[in-house]
Amino acid sequence: MSYALELQADVKKRLRALPFDVQEAFFDLLDDLAVTASPTTLAAQSTEDHVFVFTNEAVVYTLFLRTRTDHTARRLAVASLWYVATV
Repeated sequence: MSYALELQADVKKRLRALPFDVQEAFFDLLDDLAVTASPTTLAAQSTEDHVFVFTNEAVVYTLFLRTRTDHTARRLAVASLWYVATV
């Protein structure tokens, strides 16, 4: 059973600025994180940093995100999202 996904308001705003195919790949990766989420320690909550790289035509998007996982509530929240687009 996967964890529920939650995006903070500023993450949604930044995500909307990305091309649709990059957004789609981002959500596919988030879905993978939610499906594979499981506590690695006895802590009820954990925070992790992730870096994803997507190539869209001639542009390379590097996304940096921080997730907070509540293992008790089975929720994965994207707390922050930053990205760099390189031509």
